Amino acid sequence: MKEFIVRWFHNLPLAERDMPAIPYKGKVYTPRQVYEMAINGTLPDDLQEKIERGDFTTAMEVYRLGVERVLSYLKSIPPEFVISVGGKPYTVKELIEEVEKGTAVGRAFVEAEIRKWEMLYRRKSHVGNNQPGQ
Repeated sequence: MKEFIVRWFHNLPLAERDMPAIPYKGKVYTPRQVYEMAINGTLPDDLQEKIERGDFTTAMEVYRLGVERVLSYLKSIPPEFVISVGGKPYTVKELIEEVEKGTAVGRAFVEAEIRKWEMLYRRKSHVGNNQPGQ
């Protein structure tokens, strides 16, 4: 059981290991938190099974996860940065507001993050791959 999670964790890109990724019973866990639970023997069996199946959550939870991931990323960027979206400059604070309000710009960021998350966590091909994280 633990071996699967260890392999899964080590096959993830390094930048992904501390990002919100796994919704479970109202909380969102990072891969590192899941890994630590596996190592400590506290990982719930049903969470392990969900990870093995790549079946984590409902569509509504996926969107909320996308929002949380985008906000986590934006909050890690220095506030003085300006990001151009469709030729219009946005401060980090403005982009955070766009995401929180669910505007078209905010939704575009969230939907892009959901696509990235799905590639990383819903695909079966990365599980068992012996390539180290990047």
